[in-house]
Amino acid sequence: MMPMLVETFVSRASARQRRGRAGRVRRGMCFHLFSSKTNSLLPEYQIPEMHRTVLDEMVLQILVLELDSDPGRFLNQAVDPPSSTAIQASLDFLEGLQAIEPAPVE
Repeated sequence: MMPMLVETFVSRASARQRRGRAGRVRRGMCFHLFSSKTNSLLPEYQIPEMHRTVLDEMVLQILVLELDSDPGRFLNQAVDPPSSTAIQASLDFLEGLQAIEPAPVE
């Protein structure tokens, strides 16, 4: 699967931050081009990238750079780690491509 950018609205926290930056150095205004109803439907915070994207490239980099022989163990140290299902899906995909060898069964 080829990674792609998906257009989404910002979170309410990001919108507040942008509004706070307007006028900080010199006079300025911030225009949010969405309705107050849309604003109320926005998520409070953005979902972490590891939960929004496919992990194939990251898993492969962990293995190639020898950061850990178990990408799941390495990724579980993240502040907001991805699900074990997502990690396993990436491992299965990379094994299917023969980009990595299957992990030995213990």
